[in-house]
Amino acid sequence: MKKILNIIIFFLISYLSFSFQQTLGNETEWSNGVESQVRLISPLTHNNGQKAIFFGLQYKLLSGWKTYWKSPGEGGFPQEINWEFSKNVKNIEVQWPTPKYFEILGFTSIGYEEEVLFPLKIEIEDIAKETHINLQINYLVCEDICIPGNANLELLMSPGKANFTEHHFIIQKAKSLIPRSSLKNTNLINFTSKAYEEGNNISIIVVAESENIIQNPEFFTHSEFGLPVVKPTISFSPNSKRVTAKFDYSKKNIVKNNFVLDTIFKNNYNTIEYTDKITVEKISNFGLINNSMLYIFVISILGGMILNLMPCVLPVLSIKILSVLKSSSNKLNIGKSFLITSLGIISSFAILALILIFIRSLGVNIGWGMQFQQPLFLIFIAIVLLIFSLNLFGFFEFNIPAFANSQIVEGLTSNNYFRDFFNGFFATILATPCSAPFVGTALTVAFTQSAYIMFGIFILMGLGMAFPYLVFSFFPNLAIFLPKPGIWMNYIKYFLGILLVGTLIWILSILFNHISYFDKTNESADPNWINLTSVDLKNLKRNNDIIFIDITADWCATCQYNKINVINSKEIIDVFEKNNIIKVKGDWTKPNDQIANYLQKYNKYGIPFNIFYSKNNPAGIILSEILTKKEILETIQKIK
Repeated sequence: MKKILNIIIFFLISYLSFSFQQTLGNETEWSNGVESQVRLISPLTHNNGQKAIFFGLQYKLLSGWKTYWKSPGEGGFPQEINWEFSKNVKNIEVQWPTPKYFEILGFTSIGYEEEVLFPLKIEIEDIAKETHINLQINYLVCEDICIPGNANLELLMSPGKANFTEHHFIIQKAKSLIPRSSLKNTNLINFTSKAYEEGNNISIIVVAESENIIQNPEFFTHSEFGLPVVKPTISFSPNSKRVTAKFDYSKKNIVKNNFVLDTIFKNNYNTIEYTDKITVEKISNFGLINNSMLYIFVISILGGMILNLMPCVLPVLSIKILSVLKSSSNKLNIGKSFLITSLGIISSFAILALILIFIRSLGVNIGWGMQFQQPLFLIFIAIVLLIFSLNLFGFFEFNIPAFANSQIVEGLTSNNYFRDFFNGFFATILATPCSAPFVGTALTVAFTQSAYIMFGIFILMGLGMAFPYLVFSFFPNLAIFLPKPGIWMNYIKYFLGILLVGTLIWILSILFNHISYFDKTNESADPNWINLTSVDLKNLKRNNDIIFIDITADWCATCQYNKINVINSKEIIDVFEKNNIIKVKGDWTKPNDQIANYLQKYNKYGIPFNIFYSKNNPAGIILSEILTKKEILETIQKIK
């Protein structure tokens, strides 16, 4: 019995000894350090006859401390790994996980925080021999100060059949997070990168195209000589399936005309690392304006021109023409009048741009038409519309202050340059709730570009809207083609007055809706629609086949058109019911950060916005701003 007990004890001690040795061979001790620690871990107990094995280089950082990516920017340096004292090791290749941007010590840098694991692909020379891995690690961690770290990590791996260690799973997980090196099995269909020299600057332009809508894109660039950290200017195609990132560098930062560029692209669905050979091309200022940006400029001008035909603006334009017909026949005065109105339009677009740029700089969500979300602004517009209407109907008995009477409501037929300027300014303000379908693409680009490009796009829209006025200002002889003054003008005045009264009623209805929103007990929710702000959209998409989302507002004229003529038509209602389509509404009549953030995920800064989701297409299909029954029916068939 004693002999049997001794045998059991012997085997138990042997097993424990083996297990202890096995553990020692699976990982190194954590390096000494307070702010950071590093160790080497193995996925296997033995080499298992494999020529290449992925080990893990694991970092732990104190909260708030960061370490750096392979292109860290100014003030940092990436980890350095020396493995020359290793034995039976042919090569070691470091795999870099997708990093993050962060601000530290006044610099924008790229790197990692808290805990990060770098997969190390270690190639073994002879699988029949023991492998001795010896790594000398140098790295840098920073918070308010920077502290260099170092470690000497040694790990033995014996030949033979292997078992998985406790580290196998986290190493495999880290490998899965490494950016893909190919577009295969992704939603991406194209990826290109080019470099252009312009004076003392070099721009690297990276373009990614996807089958689906691109959301929350991020770009990181690396070269052999190291690039400064520059956050790119990002722009989107109208359908949000192509994204362009423009990195601007000083010429001194790009030390070679031919080099290899590594670009990490990340969005909600894919992370890839694309490697491309770059040749810096010399290009003129005009040449740097690519076709897509030139398209945006043209759209900005044309969209501005079309705004003159909108029901919100047409009365103001008509009033202007009416004033010309009754004014002096002096061509110089006619030209000046139209020119000053043009300046009023362009100035209003410039002021809007500056206000939006300032608001954006404060980190506040911005959107086109957001001024109509403010009750005080609506009250101001209502008062101005009332004055204009009374003026057209000939009612001036009200005790209006002398300044207002002489400058604003003084007869529309007199030569008054303040009036001319105000007409242009007021026309722009009235245009905003009607303009999204025509300038939506330009606005989307403007809100995602630098302040300079944003300002330029707004000026181009202003020039487009002012175009008819500029034509008359430079060619006043064209006034002879206008109809001659007569009794008919009184009827036109009354007709325009009715149009302005209609606009006034519309503005007042928006204002009253604002007031009613303060009393939540008066809300009467449509039972056929779900409120976007009170639903878990991810869960809703998981549990339903098709979902339709409508972002609307009482002040959005196009939204109301879509609702009356398409969404609420019997044909569409029946199709929605037949296909069990869940309808979700986001009401943006009042400011709402949740809705604004949702729109910005799709790079939209104005409404209307409509999108279909399905289980087969969780990214969604965005519809046109002006809806048609045909488009909705075709999209439903496509998304099923």
